[in-house]
Amino acid sequence: MTTKKERLDEEVQKRPVDVALKDISRGSTEHPKVFLSYAWSDPDHIERVRLFADRLIGKGIDVILDVYDNKPGHELNHFMEQSATDDTVTHVLVIADKIYSDKANARKGGVGTETQLISPDVYKKIDQTKVVPLVFERDENGEACLPAYMKSRHYIDFTDESQFDASLDELVRHIYGQPKHVKPKLGPIPIFEFPMKHPADKLPPNKERSMSVGTYMNFDTACNELVSTLKKLRKIDGSDTPIDEKIITGINTAEPYVDTLLAELDSLLNIDKIEDKKLVEKIDRLLTTSKSNAAPLPGTNSWRDSDYEHIGYIVHELATTIIALLVKYRRFQVISDLMNRTYFYKTHLGELRAITFNSFYQYMRSLDEYRNQRLKLNRISVAADMQKENSTKYTVLDFNELLNADSLLYLLTRFYFPDDRSAWWFPRLSVYNSRSENVIDPMGELISRSRANEIAKMFGTVNIDKLIEAHKTANEITSKIDYNAGWNFNLPSFSNMLPERIAELP
Repeated sequence: MTTKKERLDEEVQKRPVDVALKDISRGSTEHPKVFLSYAWSDPDHIERVRLFADRLIGKGIDVILDVYDNKPGHELNHFMEQSATDDTVTHVLVIADKIYSDKANARKGGVGTETQLISPDVYKKIDQTKVVPLVFERDENGEACLPAYMKSRHYIDFTDESQFDASLDELVRHIYGQPKHVKPKLGPIPIFEFPMKHPADKLPPNKERSMSVGTYMNFDTACNELVSTLKKLRKIDGSDTPIDEKIITGINTAEPYVDTLLAELDSLLNIDKIEDKKLVEKIDRLLTTSKSNAAPLPGTNSWRDSDYEHIGYIVHELATTIIALLVKYRRFQVISDLMNRTYFYKTHLGELRAITFNSFYQYMRSLDEYRNQRLKLNRISVAADMQKENSTKYTVLDFNELLNADSLLYLLTRFYFPDDRSAWWFPRLSVYNSRSENVIDPMGELISRSRANEIAKMFGTVNIDKLIEAHKTANEITSKIDYNAGWNFNLPSFSNMLPERIAELP
């Protein structure tokens, strides 16, 4: 007896090749069939899985689920393997949480009870493009809970309840072969009247440079060049090169553009007295556009969070160096506006996310953990070492200015968000601080009343008296949720943020 699938295949083969290909590319109009793999835990989780299956069934998707399809007396592991390897099943959906990951990592050859898992052996038997991990839980470090053999696969995130419907839509579109964004055809190559050289070629061989605005690309152009470079760096290198080496290569590729941008910002602050509001908007646009590139390109099917840490490193570097330049030119009101601002950036799905300044921070797991262990470097922070080394190449800043800015960001974010430790900037360069209780620049200038009132603006207060009062309140709050001591980082002391003598001099 001819099956429905065989009749459909025969019908497709009778059509012209170009017509058949068009039908395939736009996705099947038949009801797709999926198998739902999950780990048994408590009754609430099993019920949650059943309700999730019902949502898919309501979208016209035939879901194979043990509570519906596995009859009494049937062997559970056999049911799981038979369903996963069934040729009529278009996708295997893995509901991954901590229990699933732990059980999957511990099992061999499908051995196990009270669970419906895709074991490594079964995983190898099927077309792995069928497997779609659905992350339902993250670990204490914020990493997706996935079995070891699925770590490198692209997953759909269901951990954010507010984004559940968007994630479900992404899944349903994937199952039906109807992506939200279709890649357009390549356009013609543009004709460049004045092709530009690499920004590094525009820099003088030493740190002495003309302050003429016309000598360098303007700030907006430098921003566009950097963002364009970050977009190109989103492409994942599929070679066997260690991930930390790939990250370092990406960082080194972008660094000349960062230095050129900083030189242009320095000129802008030194020559063009740009108004605060306009400057804040330019910095906002640069940081959020750059952060939007720390994500997969459309059409990327498999990635890890660490694949984009080089872009996150550049965003982190921009945030720190920009604050350093603003301190250098005493634009304290601009710093206050940046701290007390909500930023919006686009995810790779095109969704807007609201964040604070601290979200431009990037923890470099690929360097501080993987590279540190792989090369047995025994460093406190490889990322901090690299940031210090890269600072020697800046034409407008030195490392001490960068170190102070990093520590200052820690104090500022604690001041602005005293009851939310997740919004505090962690100063990784503080590994190079000599003593945590030292008053950092420019806070030592608070002994001068005229300068104190000026610096107070950085903290959103009108004068030094209001700053002292606000700092006392913030200190009482933050002391209850302070970081634990014992790290090899010399974090600046928030309680001793202000010098002992304040406003005693003119």
